[in-house]
Amino acid sequence: MFALSIEEAKKYFDLDRSRKAFTTSYARKLGRVYDDGSDYWWLRSPGCNSVSAADVNYDGGINSYGNFVNRGLVAVRFALWLKL
Repeated sequence: MFALSIEEAKKYFDLDRSRKAFTTSYARKLGRVYDDGSDYWWLRSPGCNSVSAADVNYDGGINSYGNFVNRGLVAVRFALWLKL
């Protein structure tokens, strides 16, 4: 399991709207919800400095500048390769 890079997020989710991630009922109870129930999620690519990482905004746009990695308000959306 791993987090996607910027390049992978663009490759596997070609449109902003397809990159949108929606919160769970647990996250919504904690107040983590935007107008349509979407949320930010981390990418594994570095951000603009040594304490930030890229992420995907609540609207599906990629933020290559990044957010501080100690920010607890960004979701994790794991990916994996499954060989059948």
